[in-house]
Amino acid sequence: MSVKVFGELEFWFSFFKVATIIIMILAGFGIIIWGIGNGGQPTGIHNLWSNGGFFSNGWLGMVMSLQMVMFAYGGIEIIGITAGEAEDPEKSIPRAINSVPMRILVFYVGTLFVIMSIYPWNQVGTNGSPFVLTFQHMGIAFAASILNFVVLTASLSAINSDVFGVGRMLHGMAEQGSAPKMFAKTSRRGVPWVTVMVMTIALLFAVYLNYIMPENVFLVIASLATFATVWVWIMILLSQIAFRRRLPPEEAWALKFKVPGGVATTAVGLAFLVFIIALIGYHPDTRISLYVGFALDSAAAGWLEAENSPRPSAGAGPLGGPLACRICARYPAGYWRFSDILLRSPPPIILPMMSHTPERCGKVCPFCTERNNDVEGMAPACCPVYQGAAGTTLYHPMGQRR
Repeated sequence: MSVKVFGELEFWFSFFKVATIIIMILAGFGIIIWGIGNGGQPTGIHNLWSNGGFFSNGWLGMVMSLQMVMFAYGGIEIIGITAGEAEDPEKSIPRAINSVPMRILVFYVGTLFVIMSIYPWNQVGTNGSPFVLTFQHMGIAFAASILNFVVLTASLSAINSDVFGVGRMLHGMAEQGSAPKMFAKTSRRGVPWVTVMVMTIALLFAVYLNYIMPENVFLVIASLATFATVWVWIMILLSQIAFRRRLPPEEAWALKFKVPGGVATTAVGLAFLVFIIALIGYHPDTRISLYVGFALDSAAAGWLEAENSPRPSAGAGPLGGPLACRICARYPAGYWRFSDILLRSPPPIILPMMSHTPERCGKVCPFCTERNNDVEGMAPACCPVYQGAAGTTLYHPMGQRR
C-alpha cells in the first residue's frame, strides 16, 4: 500500500469519526449554553465540580487510569514512518507533528469537557453511552445506529494504520538485517504480503481471545496495546538521545526541526513512559502484558544478537581482521566504493579479488577500532575482506555470509 492509498483510506475512515465528535461537541455546547433538547434549561458547567468535585475519591484512581488510556494515543509515531515518502517532509512533517497537541485538546479534552459538564461524573455510562444520550437530546432517534457505524469505521481506521505501519516497519527492518528475511518479501506490486499475513493472524487471535475470555479481553488487549505503544515510544526516545550524542555540534545546529528542550525534554518524556510501564506491572490484572511483552522483546533481542555476532566463514584466513581494518581505513564508511581491487598478500591467500559496492549500515565493525571518517568504529554494511584461496566465500565481520 502506497502512502497515497493509505492517506486516502485513513481520510475517509477518520472523516466519520471526526465529524461525529465535532457534531457531538457542538451539540453539547448547545445543551450547556442554551438548553437545547433539555427543555430550554441550560445545564451549565457546574457538574465539573459538583458531586465531590475533582478527585473526590483521591488522585490514585486518575494515576492508575493512565495505564489504560495511553494506548488511545498510539499511532502518532506513524508520522515518522511516512516521512521518507512525503513529497515535502521539511514542511509537511513539522506541520503534522505540531497539529497533534491541538487535536488532543479538541477531540480528547473537548469531548470530556462537554460530557462532564452535561452529566454528573458518577452517572456517566450508567444509562448508556454519553454520545448516544447527547444525540438523543438533540432529537436524533437513531443515535445508537450512528454510533455503531462510527465505531466500525474507527476500528477500520485503526486496523488500516496498524497494517500500514507494521508492514512498512518490519519490511524496512528485514532489509536492514534487523528482522527475519522473510518479512522483506513483497508481491509484484511491492506489497509486503508476509507482514500483512502476520497482522491478519494477530487480529484473528484477538477475535479468538474475545471468544474464550469475553469479560477480561478488553483489559488484556488494552494493557498489551499500552505496553507495545509505550515501549515503541521508549525506543524512539532512546534513539533520539543516542542520535543527538553522536551528532556533531555543527550538524545539530543545522537541524531544521529540533525537539524543544533537546535531550532534557527527551529524558523527561522517557521517565514518564517508564512510570507507565511500572503502573502496568503494579496492577495484577494488567501484569500479564509485561510478561508477554518482555518475553517477545527478549526473543527479538536474542535473535538479533545471534544474527549479528561475528561468524568467520570457511574461506577466511588469518589475515582477515587486518585486511578489514586496512580496507575500512582507506575507504571511509559512507563514502567509499571499490571494484576489482586486487589485494596482494602472502600465502595462504593468493591474489584475492573483490568486486563489490558496499553501503553504510551504521553497525560497528568488531575489527575496526580506529576512527573512520570521524566516526568511531563505524563500518560499511558490507565489509567483505577477501576470497580465500580454498573457496569463494566472502568474510563478513557482521556475520552475514554472502
